[in-house]
Amino acid sequence: LPIMDSLGSAYLDAGMHDDALRTFRRTLGIVEQTLGEGSIEAVTQLCNIGQVYHMKGRVNEAVKCYIDAIDIVEGLVDGDGTDNSDNSDDGTASSLHTTRYLQGLQL
Repeated sequence: LPIMDSLGSAYLDAGMHDDALRTFRRTLGIVEQTLGEGSIEAVTQLCNIGQVYHMKGRVNEAVKCYIDAIDIVEGLVDGDGTDNSDNSDDGTASSLHTTRYLQGLQL
């Protein structure tokens, strides 16, 4: 999946927003099928999709993606930082990083 993230980011950098959106949506579908809808990887893809929507001026759709991502993160990490995900090896650090990222967004 990192290669798909790179492809989506390259499209985004090139101003090819529709291609970036299509790539990030495809990646989200793969993530949801293989890792589940509530995985931290799904959060990453929702944030990517939200970023594209934001750049396209589709703010309401961007906000929905970010809120969906926040809902997943809240399900993965308790208020005290306890990891509730199945992949507790590295899920906590990743979840906490994503939580901080989402908290920094100015919605």
